[in-house]
Amino acid sequence: MLNTKVGILRSHVRIMMDMLDPDKSDFEKLPDFNELPEGQLETTSRGSQLMDKHIAMEIKASTEAIAKDNFVSALKMKDPQVKQTHIEMALQQVKLLNMVTEFLKEIEADVTPMGTPDEQKKVTNHFSHMMEE
Repeated sequence: MLNTKVGILRSHVRIMMDMLDPDKSDFEKLPDFNELPEGQLETTSRGSQLMDKHIAMEIKASTEAIAKDNFVSALKMKDPQVKQTHIEMALQQVKLLNMVTEFLKEIEADVTPMGTPDEQKKVTNHFSHMMEE
């Protein structure tokens, strides 16, 4: 999983450097997950489950932050190709986030809080007036 994250980051940095280069008017297409070199998609089996848990939780936190940054950056971009590339980068981060979340669930380490029915009801009651306007 860590190798997947590194592979995605390398790919994104390479594309970002091309987009920032004022001497270039074009840049390569962002590769899909299945286009990354196979060595970058291998997951590690070394280390303890506790270490894997901590690494996965860090990957999850950084992946969420990078996805948000890429979505916000896309909103600010004027060039349609650059805008679309930022969206695709964000979506790749979301895909990785889903993979990490599944891994955390498998090792019973997912800490995503679930709302209770009472909490959900409070939220729907709070916003119900919007349906009447």
